[in-house]
Amino acid sequence: MSATFTLFRHADLFAPEPRGLCDVLVGGGKVLALAPALGEVHLADCEHVELAGARVIPGLIDSHVHLAGGGGESGPASRVPRVAFTELTRGGITSCVGLLGTDGTTRTVADLV
Repeated sequence: MSATFTLFRHADLFAPEPRGLCDVLVGGGKVLALAPALGEVHLADCEHVELAGARVIPGLIDSHVHLAGGGGESGPASRVPRVAFTELTRGGITSCVGLLGTDGTTRTVADLV
């Protein structure tokens, strides 16, 4: 089970403008507090994560993703596999618009859903 709260220390924060090094307290899916230094945080169920200047940015939106894969116009060898969720999130993408592409025969709208 994960902690109820997470305190990220020394994040290079963009929100979306550059904020410099900050501490960020999150809980319940929301940012609860942020400041250059939050000081001592005494919460019963709080995980502390030292980011040492790692960049923290808002989630990105990609408005053109072939989630079910792409290509295929030149036969099976030219098909591109479907996109794994982790490929998007590792790149900071938290929202996307799925597109079918030109192959409406082997890929369907149901594949996007």
